[in-house]
Amino acid sequence: MTGTYLEPARELPVHGRSDVIVAGGGIAGIAAALSARRAGAERVLLIEREFTLGGLATLGLITIYLPLCDGRGHQVSFGISEELLRLSVSHGAEVPIPDAWQPGGDAEQRRKSRFRCQFNAGLFAASAEQLLQSEGIGILFGSLICGAVKQDGRLEAVIVENVDGRSVYPADGFVDATGDATLCRYAGEPTADYSKGSSLAAWYYSTEENHMQLHMLGFIDLPGTERSTEKRSNEHQGSYIATDARDLSRMMINSRKWSSEDFLRSGLLSPSHGLTTLPTIPQVRMSRRLVTGHAMALDADGIYAADSVGLISNWKKAGPVYEVPFGAICAETINLYTAGRCIAAEEDMWDVTRVIPCCAVTGEAAGIAASNRRNCAAVQQVLRNRNIPLHIGEL
Repeated sequence: MTGTYLEPARELPVHGRSDVIVAGGGIAGIAAALSARRAGAERVLLIEREFTLGGLATLGLITIYLPLCDGRGHQVSFGISEELLRLSVSHGAEVPIPDAWQPGGDAEQRRKSRFRCQFNAGLFAASAEQLLQSEGIGILFGSLICGAVKQDGRLEAVIVENVDGRSVYPADGFVDATGDATLCRYAGEPTADYSKGSSLAAWYYSTEENHMQLHMLGFIDLPGTERSTEKRSNEHQGSYIATDARDLSRMMINSRKWSSEDFLRSGLLSPSHGLTTLPTIPQVRMSRRLVTGHAMALDADGIYAADSVGLISNWKKAGPVYEVPFGAICAETINLYTAGRCIAAEEDMWDVTRVIPCCAVTGEAAGIAASNRRNCAAVQQVLRNRNIPLHIGEL
């Protein structure tokens, strides 16, 4: 069978209406759902294709919560971004928040250590799930967004496929936190793929000397590093198209092969040493994003944005601070907003906006906006009520 196939028309069941639907349960989606609920949305539904929250941060084992500070001793990201950072290490696992960034920490020492941590993926995922449940947020796992119902410039519902088959979930407001702008694409929004392709990463955990050890093979995103600090054999060279299912499958296979071979070469395999955790989703950093005329730009460091809905730093180096414009998270569809890796950003800026702190900052703003379709001024007021600085001059 070749060419195309015309799928027969069929009736789909329609579920009860939500106030806000968040597509994607990564850090951006978690932040958006919490924010929408706290902004007054009574019925918030988070739809996630996997069966665990956290996305790349947990299932992808990218367990580094990158800095909330500018590298010069000033915290720049607040609100849910800080809340989730502290939640991620609340059980005392992995590498804690530096003492300087604890309440009452020394200001001079803050200039010498960035406000970040390393967390345990499983504990963070479970804690985030419990947090959402405690706040009355619905979670629909194992469900893939596969279509959108749009009318008169407004998104009416998403089409979801899961073990029940296909069904329709209507809502008043929507947040695309899928990581690859899936909902935006189905809503007919202009999007752009990452032109350079994704480099292979093969992060994994092993048990060594009674502790868990994170091994970062390939693409490494830590302050002061370039794309990769690992030498790779020819079979690990090249890039992968993150919006192509076959390439993603190849990426996953090669990642696991590299990880397992790396561990076996270590010679540590024994009853007390083992390869304990491999990523269960591809470790893709950039795939597809929204395109608007309000994209964030790398040269906007320190520039005032009247419509700012939060602040982020540059995880790669100390100094730069950016105001996140409301326009960067807004789709043309009047009740659709984006968060995390989906937001509008020029390609060189995308590498700055894709990480955990920015995902949480944009998720918090998008969740407010999606609840009752609030305009920029209303979103800013809610954020100010949460004591979140919106402009660099307010730090």
